[in-house]
Amino acid sequence: MKETNLNKTQPRILIVEDIPLALKMAMMVMTKFNFIIDTANTGAEAIVQYSNNDYSFILLDIGLPDTDGYKVTEIIREMEKQKNSHTPIIALTAHHNRETKDKALGSGMDDFLFKPLDADKARTIVDKYIFQSSLKTVLLPENYNYLALDNTEIRLLMNQLGHGSLAHGSMRPHSISAAITHKTVSESWFILSGTGKIWRQFDKQERVDDLKPNMIVDIPCGVEYQFANDAEPLVFLIVTMPPWPGNDETVQLADQNWQERLQKIPVSTTEGNAPLTIKSVPLNYQHQSPAGAEIRLLNHNVLGDVVHCTLKANIISQGVTHKTVSEFWYVLSGQGQIWRKNGNKESVTQLYQDVCINIPLGTEFQYRADQDDLVFICVTMPPWSGADEARYIDNPHWEPSVDNASY
Repeated sequence: MKETNLNKTQPRILIVEDIPLALKMAMMVMTKFNFIIDTANTGAEAIVQYSNNDYSFILLDIGLPDTDGYKVTEIIREMEKQKNSHTPIIALTAHHNRETKDKALGSGMDDFLFKPLDADKARTIVDKYIFQSSLKTVLLPENYNYLALDNTEIRLLMNQLGHGSLAHGSMRPHSISAAITHKTVSESWFILSGTGKIWRQFDKQERVDDLKPNMIVDIPCGVEYQFANDAEPLVFLIVTMPPWPGNDETVQLADQNWQERLQKIPVSTTEGNAPLTIKSVPLNYQHQSPAGAEIRLLNHNVLGDVVHCTLKANIISQGVTHKTVSEFWYVLSGQGQIWRKNGNKESVTQLYQDVCINIPLGTEFQYRADQDDLVFICVTMPPWSGADEARYIDNPHWEPSVDNASY
């Protein structure tokens, strides 16, 4: 049987489980990552599903009614020789012992998860077998993907299932958005260019703020908001945590009277209190990253951080890798290069304005600035864990020109 989902850009996985309750629990956990999910109840069904589809990975119960997961794995591995591909197979087992683990790995399985399926353990598998293997570079698209309910042209940049997404928004001159709120996601906006105003309300807090370049605006889940711009397009980055789930995420408010809000509420002159915070990029940096960049903190929540980074001109960073976090970068100004290595994938990418890259968990990387400062927004998911988050690598791509630093 098959779960229907029309978004063909999503990773597709197969869950093979014969016990209805265990299958339901596994699907509940995996649905949170917004996968296309196929299911099978027997080994024979699993082999048919595999032959007809390409999967990002397979969750395979070891004990099945017609055969066992070890035999299914052996058959799939033989079929892979015809496909010339490798699909990670993750054992699902209730047996917490060394013998089961060794037998699973010995049969050709890549990893294992214990039943009942734990969400945190599942996230680790998702990071390891989907995001670590994908080094992406995105140039700002010329055409927008869709027009949002708030009248913003949205260009999609990066998405990490279960963590967050990054998009580019542009509001046409002299526009007023709909007044809306979100059901499940929180957003942070970094203003790139243009000016305008935003109204936000949460519980008894209500305020109107000016929007200007180099400001960060927080719109947590449940905050009601409406905004408008002036004579120039309002252009901004949109960090969404968790990722945007679908078209029914936005709720339009009954009261859409923008002018009445402006007349009633004076424009604020302070940064505000949570959850209605807004601030400009700090003049002075608060930290130096382990790689050597200046770090200015912009936003923090339980799912991730947004920071403003500057690598000074003609500097070559340290080579590092991360213990728990993945990152998105969006270049604001300057030029340079970044070297990334993940498994057998390795590349050097040119960095310049409006280039967006990802750094999946476990990637070794190093970067350098040319004759001008390299300035970029960095989204870290989950939040930075502490001083031991980064590890210096033994063989960086270039000779570093900065000393080791601690965040």
